Amino acid sequence: MLNKRAIEERRVVITGASSGVGRALALELAPYRTQLLLVARSEQPLVELSEELLQLGAGSVTRVVGDITQQEVRQQIREKVSNDWQALDILLNNAGTSSHGRFAAGDEDTLRGVREINFFASTELSRLLVPNLYEDNDAVQGN
Repeated sequence: MLNKRAIEERRVVITGASSGVGRALALELAPYRTQLLLVARSEQPLVELSEELLQLGAGSVTRVVGDITQQEVRQQIREKVSNDWQALDILLNNAGTSSHGRFAAGDEDTLRGVREINFFASTELSRLLVPNLYEDNDAVQGN
């Protein structure tokens, strides 16, 4: 049985994985033989990162290219987790965005876009994956 605090061989989803903090997290986790599911909007950086992660020792690397604000993309992530791994050990909701400039010069669409990716999309992805984060799915169902 794996130590619940151990990182080795864990199944990990990372959103916003193509650059910045998401990329750095993937690089840190790879030497622990983790199974990684990387999510980002840009395919080429994910392809390059995947190759690097496998060289560093990742157990496996799967990619989902898409925008997590889209329900279809979140569903694709869930299906890959359910079909490939059944369970999930770690979800790193890293995808995010920001808006810069004077608040008074902003607009409603910009604010809604920031909230969509930073809050709603990651919250919905978490909700979809909760059943996979439990070894005993009866705990999620309240049984």
